[in-house]
Amino acid sequence: MTILFLCAVFPKEIILYHNTPKKIMSNRPCSPSRRRGVAILGGKGDTATSRQALENAPLLPRAITRKQSTVHEEVSSAAGGKLVVVSVSMQGWRKTMEDAHSVLVDPHDPTRVFLGVFDGHSNADTAQFVAQALPEQVLSALRGLPQEALRTTGAEIEKVISQSFCSLDSLHREKAGTSAGGTTATTVILTPESVICANVGDSRTVLCRDGGQHEALSIDHKPNGKAEMERIERAGSRVLNGRVDGQLGVSRAFGDYAFKRVELALGDQAVTCSPEIIITLRRPEDEFLVLGCDGIWECVDGATLFVQLQEGLKSGLPLVQVVERIVDNLCPTQPCDFTVDHPAGYDNMSIIVVQFLKN
Repeated sequence: MTILFLCAVFPKEIILYHNTPKKIMSNRPCSPSRRRGVAILGGKGDTATSRQALENAPLLPRAITRKQSTVHEEVSSAAGGKLVVVSVSMQGWRKTMEDAHSVLVDPHDPTRVFLGVFDGHSNADTAQFVAQALPEQVLSALRGLPQEALRTTGAEIEKVISQSFCSLDSLHREKAGTSAGGTTATTVILTPESVICANVGDSRTVLCRDGGQHEALSIDHKPNGKAEMERIERAGSRVLNGRVDGQLGVSRAFGDYAFKRVELALGDQAVTCSPEIIITLRRPEDEFLVLGCDGIWECVDGATLFVQLQEGLKSGLPLVQVVERIVDNLCPTQPCDFTVDHPAGYDNMSIIVVQFLKN
């Protein structure tokens, strides 16, 4: 099996497992992903629609650039060791911070680390709930698998991770009710042998290897994708202006229960929480792993980001300061100019960067 990333074909040993392998994989590195969320938060569509949605978005007169930055020292010796892991988040121009993120070393097996970025919409409640509950939910499920299964097969891993995502979504519905907001989730379980990426929505995970090669380990889930649209229509909804029922700009998410019918299985919902899973072998040339909300990727492509990471480290700065500077540079210094076709940088920004140290 070969997997297509834009115009580049990579050898089959890079991807160990992909639960929808026939899909064309693209990280669309040069395309700004326009505002998502429920209608008032904007979303993918024509230029006029995107600009109008941003005009209606709750923006501040001045950006809040104070950051929540963490160097996760507890991860440095986990998952095979030789890691530097930092997370940086910033509210930016939005009136509320709706992102959340998680970094957790499995307390029962330090060879496994959970990483996740959760980009909420409508409110922060679902993102915060999932960020707190999902890491242990997934790690606990993986503990039930034989160690050999984590090295040799993807089907069992997909099964337990998908069950974890769906059971947590059901639990949240019971607790929060149908008025809950939603969140995307791009997550990674890092082991000494592999990078297991499970993704829901349009946050992204990208891997950089020596020589500037960068690979998308997740795929944006948008309503106008062929497979996504077919599922949406089977569930009794429609795609209007690139949105589910003309309202929601992603086709997979936790929460968003107004788009989920109780009589349908979670995997069959118009807006499903069932993740797309890609398992990739770790290799000696791995350099960085980046998880980011769409507020990051609408402003910068993978190749540019990795150059910035490399150059920042060469200047002698620690990784956390390099990432903080990148986030600062992505955030516009002036209020939004609504005459611009695709204004970017006015969303919350959250990013996790893993640096793989060499011997």
